[in-house]
Amino acid sequence: MRALICFFVALVSVSTHALNLLEGESHWSAGSGIVGRLNEDVNPKMSDTSVLPQFYFQFAKGQLAASLEGDWQEKETSTGAFSVTSRTFSLGLWGRYQVEKSNGLVPFVGGGAGSYFDIITSRYQEEEDRRNGRRGFFGVGGGAGFKRWKYLLLEAEIKAALIQDRKDIAYSGIFRLGFYL
Repeated sequence: MRALICFFVALVSVSTHALNLLEGESHWSAGSGIVGRLNEDVNPKMSDTSVLPQFYFQFAKGQLAASLEGDWQEKETSTGAFSVTSRTFSLGLWGRYQVEKSNGLVPFVGGGAGSYFDIITSRYQEEEDRRNGRRGFFGVGGGAGFKRWKYLLLEAEIKAALIQDRKDIAYSGIFRLGFYL
């Protein structure tokens, strides 16, 4: 019984604090960005980077925000009559805790989860094989935004994510330009 009372008191305390985080104005924002991603290869000594376009939609209420983010990547390799094209679209839902400073600076930390949707097409001469797949991910991130002129939002963020069927952590840096709606 004592444990149940402690749990109830803790739940009320956390709920009250969470409701305090939601106090304040709410707003929508949307925009696009550039994602720089460090890609580890099968060979652990090999890695490359890729720069991808990104879009996002975000709703913020008080010190909490939720955003829907997506990006697209396409790669093609070929040797002689053999070629492989890979297309990946990622879509994730991210939540964040943010604190707006009086000078317009908005530092934040957050976490999220989503999926990578893959389409791999292999071609050899006239033959073609197409495979579709999906890999889940979850990650954490942090960064800072800067509000300017009431409608403009600039953000920089660093993220680390664990992706299904990968042993290593995927790191990415993001620069976004958005507008308050």
